[in-house]
Amino acid sequence: MTDQAELVSQLLTQVSNMQQQMASMQQQSPGGAFASPAPKPTGMSVPVKLEGPAGSIRYYLHLPAECAATLDTQIAAIEALERSGIPLDTWSSRSNSGGYGRGNGDYRRGSYGYRR
Repeated sequence: MTDQAELVSQLLTQVSNMQQQMASMQQQSPGGAFASPAPKPTGMSVPVKLEGPAGSIRYYLHLPAECAATLDTQIAAIEALERSGIPLDTWSSRSNSGGYGRGNGDYRRGSYGYRR
């Protein structure tokens, strides 16, 4: 019985030590990792798609940090690229018929309700 009592005593001591360590860590950095400021962007990459006789190729233009500073500057940079005629690789929904199917005109193909 004394071995169990000693074990319980040691466990309680360890729990108490861990609680003290956690309390001191929380005092040092309240909020944890979320309390630190977000890192500033170093720039932004914009996908560009070039079509050629053998197919298409995608590459990325890396714009400087000034272009990525705020959402407004990001949008302005993308619009400036569009106005200059650079073929941006953009995504658009291919859905027709209310968003069903795979955009090939047959709304039943690929849909869960389609039965042969």
